[in-house]
Amino acid sequence: MNAGLALLHPEPDLVRPFEASNPAPLAPGLRLLTLNQLELPDLDRWDALARDREGSNPFAEPWMLRLSLAHCDEWQRARIGMLADDAGELLGVIPLRVRRAGPRLPLPMWTGWSHANQFTGTPLVRKGRANEFWGRLLAELDRRDGSALALSLLALPLDEPVNQTLFELCARQRRRVTIDKRWQRAALEPGVVRPRMEGRA
Repeated sequence: MNAGLALLHPEPDLVRPFEASNPAPLAPGLRLLTLNQLELPDLDRWDALARDREGSNPFAEPWMLRLSLAHCDEWQRARIGMLADDAGELLGVIPLRVRRAGPRLPLPMWTGWSHANQFTGTPLVRKGRANEFWGRLLAELDRRDGSALALSLLALPLDEPVNQTLFELCARQRRRVTIDKRWQRAALEPGVVRPRMEGRA
């Protein structure tokens, strides 16, 4: 993905100025949409969710994810998972796709969609609702047609509260969790102001 081109030439339907609106509540459950299937109320709900999110993952911000999908998912294999509670409030948004687990295990599985320059895969979740989000998401995927046998999520920071909630939930529900890769990466913590480094010419 060429971030410079994406940011200098945004599609008007993907990056929009804030507009106050009150879209109707969603039907409870999980909707899986392609980028082109999103309607204006969906964009409004997604943008509103970002203003009441848990944590901070720039790659999950609506404007960033919509541009990433537009430029890096040409064949629209990804689905934007929009999960709503019983009252129709949007709990979270997570990009998903179905793929094969690998050559030695050619079984279909759900996986979090990401692009090559994405460094963290934490989804966008409403503040204080992470446990409900993960619980409902796993239950919804369990009830799907059965073609996908697992959920694989990439680049989840282990110290991120949203992700810690997922691990705790899986432990309570006795779901098997396997971490197949680990790495460390330097990153700035959002909201922390660090002292300016003074230098000499």
